[in-house]
Amino acid sequence: MKLRVFVVAAAVGVVAGPIMASNMGTLVRHQLTFNSSGSNLYWISIPYHYQPPDANGNGVVDAEDLAQDLQPRDSGYTRPCDAGSNPCAVYQVWKWDESSQAYVTWRSGSTLGTPFQIVPGESYGIDLQAVGSNTTHVLEVAGANDPDFQLQYCFDPNGVNYHRFSLPANLKLDDVNGNGQMDAEDLGQAMGGSDWIYQIRRFNTSTGNEEVWRIGSAFGAPFPIDPAMGYVLDLVCPNTSGGCTSPSDPCAWSWAPPHY
Repeated sequence: MKLRVFVVAAAVGVVAGPIMASNMGTLVRHQLTFNSSGSNLYWISIPYHYQPPDANGNGVVDAEDLAQDLQPRDSGYTRPCDAGSNPCAVYQVWKWDESSQAYVTWRSGSTLGTPFQIVPGESYGIDLQAVGSNTTHVLEVAGANDPDFQLQYCFDPNGVNYHRFSLPANLKLDDVNGNGQMDAEDLGQAMGGSDWIYQIRRFNTSTGNEEVWRIGSAFGAPFPIDPAMGYVLDLVCPNTSGGCTSPSDPCAWSWAPPHY
């Protein structure tokens, strides 16, 4: 298995050369800075094959495992970290819970309650904090792509069709608008175009707000897509009268991300 290192900085794209294999292992490195006066929430992609050390011995890949795995390895940080005297660089892990249509958080290092499971294909928010004098954290996520993995959602005419998803590090999109970069229009068209995708969203940590790109729009410029970061799709359906109870329903949608 070949290893490729991606270097990602806050609000900066992936820096990498060509990827050599579709199911290769990857090490994604995020260099993120804690901001004492603004948002510190970053939504990141998680490899579809992700098996960090089992921090709490429960046999499940969960939010505590992710938080401990992301604790920097530099001097000045303690592994394992906790919610008390040895703080975690990731204060909380966030997820979007589609069943309740609300955000759920897990405080890193906590011994109260049960951490939620990390599910392949979903993206997760990491909420940073300073650790001693350290405000810039280098967080590493190792894993591998699953070439056969598909995102699967179903449009619900009576629900919120808002889905936070992860991309593979070796994502490859056609440049549909010829601007020389992977962007939100390229991603939306690859996912089925405006028949299925109303818009793509990304969270802007510097403003604390979501930015949106409506698929097929001729106004403005679509934002670039960095596969190491997490995004949101707003799903629609060509036949909105269709149900949403089984994979055979007309509003069932699936997509296998194209990759190198």
